[in-house]
Amino acid sequence: MDYQLLEEIGFSITEARVYLALLALKRGNVKAISEKCGSYRRNVYDALEKLKQKGFVTEVAEIGAKTFEATNPRQLLVYLKEKEDKVQKFLPELSREFDLEQ
Repeated sequence: MDYQLLEEIGFSITEARVYLALLALKRGNVKAISEKCGSYRRNVYDALEKLKQKGFVTEVAEIGAKTFEATNPRQLLVYLKEKEDKVQKFLPELSREFDLEQ
């Protein structure tokens, strides 16, 4: 699956690969994710943390090792809508600055 679209909306390359690997795995530990996406485990840990913050990955409590699941891909639309809402709130201020310079 192509990860470039995910990059276009703000994912790093590693975040995109990790998210797509988790979608394919359904659930996995860092070792399995690392093997699936071809990234170093340290990079996978970092990407998982960022994806958790963005709401694209959840940590599943299991005995022994941390496991992770990807959230529903529809979360992408929620993520983009939140970004759009932030821009909409900031746009009047930006527009005032733009108008002052002309």
